[in-house]
Amino acid sequence: KHFLYLPLEIFPVKNYIFLGYKNCDKEEIYKQLGKYIKTNTALLEIIRKVDECNLEQDQGQVMSIGSVNVLTMREYIPDNINSLCVLVHELNHMSCNIGRYIGVVHTEDSEEFFTYVQDYLLGKVLNSIKNGKNNIK
Repeated sequence: KHFLYLPLEIFPVKNYIFLGYKNCDKEEIYKQLGKYIKTNTALLEIIRKVDECNLEQDQGQVMSIGSVNVLTMREYIPDNINSLCVLVHELNHMSCNIGRYIGVVHTEDSEEFFTYVQDYLLGKVLNSIKNGKNNIK
């Protein structure tokens, strides 16, 4: 399992990534989120969204409340093409949520913004997995 906290220094968003987490791990997810999200309303809203999800139904998903994004994948296998594709797919959703939150409209002119955010997130996640680090900043 990997848990990653990825704040984006230049944007007021918080990103939490849980790789290899299933329904039986929801309490651990709530505990990790509680360490970082200090606003009770935001914490309760994102916990409600996670609680409503079946983490074993989809390969991955992103839940968003305002500036908070939570990505879950039920399984991540390093060096597995399918795992990498699912991760990239979910990070694309996360980058779209970030753009929406800060008011960037997805157009042909703004595509580079979204691709750079996705590249940044993917690089952080893959480097932390490669280096065996959880909970990176």
